[in-house]
Amino acid sequence: MNRPNPSRSYTVPANLPWLIETYFSNPAKRLRLKKGDVLMRQGEYNDRLYLIISGTLCGYIQNPDGSQSETFRSTKNLFVGGPSYFSKLYTAFTTVIAAEDSEVAYIDPNQEPVFDGQTASLAEQFMPVLVIELIHRQHRIQTIAFEKEKTLRALIHSEKMASLGKIAAGIAHELNNAVAVLIRNSEWLSQTIAKRLRRQDPAYYEYFATGLDKGRCVSSAEARAHAQQLKTAFPIREELAAKIAHTGISAERVERLADKDPAEIEKILDFWEIGATLNDMIIAARHAAHVVRSIKDLGAQQPERQPGLLLNDCLREALTLLASPLRVVAVELDLAPLPAITGNRGEFVQMFINLIQNACESMAAARSPNPTVRIRSLIQDDEIQIQIEDNGPGIPPDVLPRIFEPTLTTKSDRRSVGLGLGLTIVERLIHSYGGHTTVTSRPGQTVFTLHIPRGNDHGKASNSHRG
Repeated sequence: MNRPNPSRSYTVPANLPWLIETYFSNPAKRLRLKKGDVLMRQGEYNDRLYLIISGTLCGYIQNPDGSQSETFRSTKNLFVGGPSYFSKLYTAFTTVIAAEDSEVAYIDPNQEPVFDGQTASLAEQFMPVLVIELIHRQHRIQTIAFEKEKTLRALIHSEKMASLGKIAAGIAHELNNAVAVLIRNSEWLSQTIAKRLRRQDPAYYEYFATGLDKGRCVSSAEARAHAQQLKTAFPIREELAAKIAHTGISAERVERLADKDPAEIEKILDFWEIGATLNDMIIAARHAAHVVRSIKDLGAQQPERQPGLLLNDCLREALTLLASPLRVVAVELDLAPLPAITGNRGEFVQMFINLIQNACESMAAARSPNPTVRIRSLIQDDEIQIQIEDNGPGIPPDVLPRIFEPTLTTKSDRRSVGLGLGLTIVERLIHSYGGHTTVTSRPGQTVFTLHIPRGNDHGKASNSHRG
């Protein structure tokens, strides 16, 4: 339904001043109403046509359940009682109550028509103003219907979120123990291997430790360029050069590696791979724990929020957690100095992870050439904006209005948009900060923008936080 324009005005009939002067100027036929006074009741006798001189009158109809619904709200120079007066049924179709102190003038069945130069029929003389009155009331009914629909949608959404929260709490409870085991055992395994290697095979330990500490920190593009340099500088096979390039180890250690037997290099790289794999497992386990907490929070009270939160730092943490899927994606950062806000670090990291991960999955499913994620932070007017853009297939127009619905996923012609619960969490969290999300999408470009009020705890922007 299109929203009615409450400021819409209606043409005043040319004969309205004449009607008022001719029929409603008798001081003896005027009534003063206090706020709350009832002028007429639905179903009761009324043989008067009223003109509002000042104030506001509201009309109500009785519903089957005994409640009342407003049907019109009339002000100065509008009429009430027309249907009962001109139909000669003399039965009020609505209950009319003064919404404020008001004054009305009236005519009754004893009123003699006055010739206006064209007709002496009251019905014909009042026809234009009654038509305008009907249009006015129809507009009012449309406005009321729109507001009811809006309220109903909000109520349905609130109930859906409450139900989702209960389901989420149950899921979180079931997953929490399993995730805790993964975290505990991944960390134990990495510590145990590190301890034994440090004692028994120190030469292998340093490569294992590099993989464990830094993980897979080299992008595919950087690795390809580095591999070409290694093949040119050292007499090593292309396959080994590619493996070494992905480790991100220093040039000095590469030179030491190149002097070794290929079989020994493979063994050393296996230890780096073990460390990097454990790093992946620990990061993934911690991320899973945070996801579980976020799902649990979906139906819980707002978690603790502290002042001094830097959103650029949250973006970098999200990128670190997403190091694995971002290996095949170019990431472009344009982070402006931002003021500190009051917030929860985990909530914002979760929002950024969901949006960036959606972008990566969409581009991967569509096999987008040169997949790229561009991340910007800026201050616009009195809000902070975080923009996450990808060059994937875009979100289909029929899906775009529903992207924040839980569990929404679309797949068609290799174009996949995995949305759903992740974006539901984003929507709930950003709204809890008084912010909102906007989305623009077309083939080759989708931009999610988080709009975050700066609030009253800004802190000072620092150039040290520029990306």
